[in-house]
Amino acid sequence: MIRVPKGLIASPPKCCYCQICALACSFQMTGEFSLSGARIRVLESKRGHGVPIVCLQCPTRPCIDACPVGALRSFEGVVRVDENLCTACGACAKACPIEAIRIFNKKAAKCELCSLDPPCVRYCPTEALTIGELTDADREEALKSMTQLVG
Repeated sequence: MIRVPKGLIASPPKCCYCQICALACSFQMTGEFSLSGARIRVLESKRGHGVPIVCLQCPTRPCIDACPVGALRSFEGVVRVDENLCTACGACAKACPIEAIRIFNKKAAKCELCSLDPPCVRYCPTEALTIGELTDADREEALKSMTQLVG
């Protein structure tokens, strides 16, 4: 039985702000190399390195609670968008504490852990992104760290 990883783990101090992860993501998701099509974003930190913004699968899942039509659901620990239900109202994006959800092509777009070997991890030249199991405490700590870096 294949176990689905619970989350992407970002190590911002390792990030060189090259955007390769975002370009690899966009190609995987849209077939084009376009930062706007990526489900991951890289911001510049207050300390000068990059900060990969990926869905942390928050333990409280405010995006799910905010969606008025139930288009976001947790499946095996990963919040996913049902594009057939999504109305692109943006409530989920506003509720996300690290702005990991965007509206793209009239639908909510976020990292949904596209595979067990996601291209963002595979092509990151500095290993700033890894994939693995995360406890709720790990997620809360990551959320706190991300908020401090980009806040």
